[in-house]
Amino acid sequence: MAKNYISTLKFIILQCIKSDEIGFSPSDFPDAGLSQSELDEFINNIT
Repeated sequence: MAKNYISTLKFIILQCIKSDEIGFSPSDFPDAGLSQSELDEFINNIT
């Protein structure tokens, strides 16, 4: 069971490292009080 957990964790980490795309979530900006769709719209407007 531990080997499976470690294998899965390594897979997840490698997927995160490989990603060239950067994303944000509302929890990255808790004081803004934005939903995911509002945050997406904001990011799209400034990029």
